[in-house]
Amino acid sequence: MTLFRRLFIIAILCVFAAGCSDSSSPNSVFEEPAVVPDTSGDSGGDEPETPVDESESEEEAPAEEPMATILVTPSLGLINGAEVSVTRADGTAIEGAVGTLDTTGTVSISHDGSYDGPILVTITGTEAATYFDEAAGANLPMGSDVTIRAFAPSPLTEIGVTILTELAAQVMDDVEGTISADTVNSVNNAVREALAPDLPDILIPPAIVSEENLTAQSLTTIDADTYALRLAALANIAAGDEAPAVSILQQLAADLEDGDIDGEGVVGPLSDLDYTAETFESLFANALNLAASTLADADLVAAAGSLSVSLDANVLEEVIAAGVGLAQAVVDLINPPADGAESEGDSAGEGEGEGEGEGESEGETDSEDDSGGGNETPIEVPDVDISGNYDLTISGEIITFGIATAFDLVIENIIAPSPSDTAEITQVIEDTVGGVSGITNLQITIINNREDRITFDVSFTAQQSGVEVTMNLQYDYVPSGTSSDSSGDSGSSNEDLPAGSDSGTGSEEAIAALGQVCFFGGEPEAVSIPSFLTAQTWELRFTSAQPGAPYAEDDVHTFLFSSSGRLFVDDVEIANTPVICNGNEREAIWKDTTNNLIYSVSDLTGSFNEVNVGRGDDGGFLGQFIEN
Repeated sequence: MTLFRRLFIIAILCVFAAGCSDSSSPNSVFEEPAVVPDTSGDSGGDEPETPVDESESEEEAPAEEPMATILVTPSLGLINGAEVSVTRADGTAIEGAVGTLDTTGTVSISHDGSYDGPILVTITGTEAATYFDEAAGANLPMGSDVTIRAFAPSPLTEIGVTILTELAAQVMDDVEGTISADTVNSVNNAVREALAPDLPDILIPPAIVSEENLTAQSLTTIDADTYALRLAALANIAAGDEAPAVSILQQLAADLEDGDIDGEGVVGPLSDLDYTAETFESLFANALNLAASTLADADLVAAAGSLSVSLDANVLEEVIAAGVGLAQAVVDLINPPADGAESEGDSAGEGEGEGEGEGESEGETDSEDDSGGGNETPIEVPDVDISGNYDLTISGEIITFGIATAFDLVIENIIAPSPSDTAEITQVIEDTVGGVSGITNLQITIINNREDRITFDVSFTAQQSGVEVTMNLQYDYVPSGTSSDSSGDSGSSNEDLPAGSDSGTGSEEAIAALGQVCFFGGEPEAVSIPSFLTAQTWELRFTSAQPGAPYAEDDVHTFLFSSSGRLFVDDVEIANTPVICNGNEREAIWKDTTNNLIYSVSDLTGSFNEVNVGRGDDGGFLGQFIEN
């Protein structure tokens, strides 16, 4: 049977190449030829004198290997041991187009070349698979629950599969009808314009970062290298998570369900993100510079500042505008049907939050009708037991359909909550906000935590009469009978001015009063504390305790960093003037002059790392606090 197949291949080749004696009769090659005696003296001629020998057929037969290959280069960092499959875009298998990633992190997938339409490349983890996480600096398991995919317009010779191509693939999941090459290009390009506008294509193979080349890596300004740098930067945004690269992929995928990187998915605000709509771009820039400091050569380090993201456009809107047919539910998400107040606000096909004019005016009218009058405020004195010795001033603004309404309200003789107890503060907010429900996306920033003043900023989204509103508030508690104003300052005190002001916290006088702080070089400079540190309290555990340390090994304490620069430990203010030394913007240093201690907090560029505690006279290490 094997010989039969080989001879059949020869017959077909003869027909097209006209190189055989009887091309008009393909079956003649299977007829046993007559043996011609040697006595004829004619050893040549076109007719074979002997039966076809199997060994000779093997030499003449073409190779049975497929005619084309695809070099697949996935990256979460180097992936080893994961399974790879290439199918048609609709999931139909391409015979033999499977493989396994080896220690190079790549695999060559063979196919017969007969299909030239859109394809889907899928990387699936296994029990034995690992990936190198640039942010974690280690090889981590890549279980079967982790997959990354890439749609390509055709079987390209090289294809990169990354976080960005997986985000595009998740948009492709909502495409209705036959998937064309134009559809694939449109979706991939929309994701590229948002998260990698300087790249020519998100399908190009990125440079691979591995445990072996991490410290020796020297990425340049070529596209494959800048792509790798972007991927490392995305992982760095989630550096505090157990598996940063996979974590940021999952966060971005959930966030982009509505087409925007805005901290909200289809069902509303998302929790447990390592970024917010306001901080993503700055966190990415910082993460990019951090990655460049380790992985890039001098030219790419210099160019890293020009690598950016572009989050102004809605990815799904861009896809729809390119003519791609998405599921109706997705279309309605971008352009809701005009059957209610929110749809009225998005009339004429405008996207959510777009534009001004008629749509916004209608939204304003609806808001006024729903609230019982445009001058009314949903803040009211709660019908609860609030007896205490503080006066609470609530001030700020309510934003409905883009229209902001300012207000002030004073509630006398109220109990002040502990700023370290977010649950208690949340209850206070719910008790003091009337007519609203479904509070989400709550962010609390501590301003003061002193006996004579407790202040925190609050922002959240809520529902009022079925209409979504955003509230930006300040809750300011002062002892009853003490004057208070909406600025958060009591009397003429300037203690609450932000770091870097001309007087008070962060001023030259305040920094000078610290004495020696920069024990390892440089002069102290004022620094502002990033919002990701101030937006929550931190339960930290003391470790690596040294002789003379002020805390015992494994002691747990609550830290709070005020946006005005104050440092609290267990609700006690211990320092109020953060500085940086030698231009190191990643580490803020507080000096507790009362107890002669130094608290060094890092990393300020996007994720909490640790608090080192040292002696205040020479900076000597006494131990460190880490997350409990």
